[in-house]
Amino acid sequence: MKVLGINFSYRKDGNCFKTLSFCLNELSCEGEILNLYDYEINPCRNCNYVCFEDLPCSIEDDIAYIYKKCFSSNKIIFALPTYGGHLAAAYFIFSERQQAIFKNETDYYHHFLKKISYILIGNDYEMPLSEILSSYVSYQLKPQIIVLSTNKYHERSISGNLIKNNDVKQRLSTFSRGIISCLK
Repeated sequence: MKVLGINFSYRKDGNCFKTLSFCLNELSCEGEILNLYDYEINPCRNCNYVCFEDLPCSIEDDIAYIYKKCFSSNKIIFALPTYGGHLAAAYFIFSERQQAIFKNETDYYHHFLKKISYILIGNDYEMPLSEILSSYVSYQLKPQIIVLSTNKYHERSISGNLIKNNDVKQRLSTFSRGIISCLK
């Protein structure tokens, strides 16, 4: 079993990275973490919609490499911070580039969407949850999501210490066991 963790936070060794690392250790499988701050990912721009014409994306960056890693994994875990009551901008940039990667809904569902589980870290999480779930509505699919509020555990979001809390470790262990059960 191969699990890919994608860290959407640009904070090195922060809560997103540490929770992903914990989960991959719990899974005892082949795992890899991609920190998006190590890659160049650009938003869509004026390209005359070449991706709608079945042509390759004209933007030269690392997005194809990252999606290739997703396709070769059995499971994907997104670690997403919230900023200002929304998901990180990196998530939206990553998501909008899907139109150049997926040429049909079947590929999108089978090779990507149904593989993803989410770690959501932040204090205002109602809007970010709806932003995640909006991708799943038409598929009647409910992804596995764990929400970790730093306020609940009396931590500062920028401290990176959320993983030191035993309740957080317990919840992440349960989350990891859920990932394993999905793959059996």
